Amino acid sequence: MAPKRIVSGQNKPTRKNVVTTIERKKEIIDKYKKGERITDLAAEYCMAKSTVATILKELM
Repeated sequence: MAPKRIVSGQNKPTRKNVVTTIERKKEIIDKYKKGERITDLAAEYCMAKSTVATILKELM
């Protein structure tokens, strides 16, 4: 049996952290207060629904 290959972490693509600014978070909160749904906000700002929900939970 052939020896197992050792895979270094360099071949794996890394995911960049995306920083959401305070201004953008305020926009999300304002739109949510006006009645826009979390799903619609997530699609508009290209982020996960859970991220939008966390922003609303933290800043409201």
